[in-house]
Amino acid sequence: MHAYLDNTLPYEMIKKIGQDLLIFDFSQKMAEAPSNYRCPQYDLLVLDEMANLMICCQTPSEEEFVCGNLLHDDFTDIIAKRENNEICDECLKSGLAFAINNCLSMPFFYKRSIKQKLILYKSMISKGIREPQKVWKRMVNNLL
Repeated sequence: MHAYLDNTLPYEMIKKIGQDLLIFDFSQKMAEAPSNYRCPQYDLLVLDEMANLMICCQTPSEEEFVCGNLLHDDFTDIIAKRENNEICDECLKSGLAFAINNCLSMPFFYKRSIKQKLILYKSMISKGIREPQKVWKRMVNNLL
């Protein structure tokens, strides 16, 4: 405890504690990332209290991670900046995006409510225009 508080805990011990807390090997999860993985953060808008669009929910709210302001900047420019940046490229290539977005599993006893399923299906149908086969497969899997 003292070693942790006074920052003398060896790095290997910190790494082991982190892996124990996550109940799996995070680096192994990163290595499992498919090469064509698309980060789900691209489908979300992460805003701070000033209407600044952040790169993603995992980045701090500092100027270098702001893509633009929804109240003052052109939306297409904001999205272009968000989807074409070095931070996302590095995160995707390293497998970190995959690990972060796939590290927590749903408890076996969790069941979605009817309302949650309807919201999910509505979202999937609207996305189905772009990738109908992928969406259909996901919808069938969610019914099971």
